[in-house]
Amino acid sequence: MLAQIDTLIRENTLCVLATAGKEGPHTSLMAYVASSDGKQIFLVTPKDTLKYRNLCHQPKVSLMVDTRERAPRGQVQALTINGLAVEMTVPAELVSTRALFEEQHPHLRRLMQSEQLAFMRVAITSVQLLDGPQKAHFVQMPPQP
Repeated sequence: MLAQIDTLIRENTLCVLATAGKEGPHTSLMAYVASSDGKQIFLVTPKDTLKYRNLCHQPKVSLMVDTRERAPRGQVQALTINGLAVEMTVPAELVSTRALFEEQHPHLRRLMQSEQLAFMRVAITSVQLLDGPQKAHFVQMPPQP
């Protein structure tokens, strides 16, 4: 099952991000990049957005990744990822993460030129894999250093 989870994270590049803030819950369709070990998800957002304000207010997030574009309806897998989002600030990490986004998401190159961007690291705390309409598996992830 962990292999399925890892595959879902690595083979997809879009997720739905759920945040919570003073105005309540908010969802956003997001491009993402996974870390090489699949234990972290990287997001990028302009700082003048509701999702950024929500991330600053409440770092607990939920992401959903699924196979609906590739699988027949009865075989769709959906992965709910829970985690903690923190804004990245280390210059070397920002440079490498920006390069990954430009490589994996060339349609975002214009966005990457903005100076008012926040790169967010989501440390995965737990996942729930829905495998078809009835099989669900929950995995608590070990704490990250």
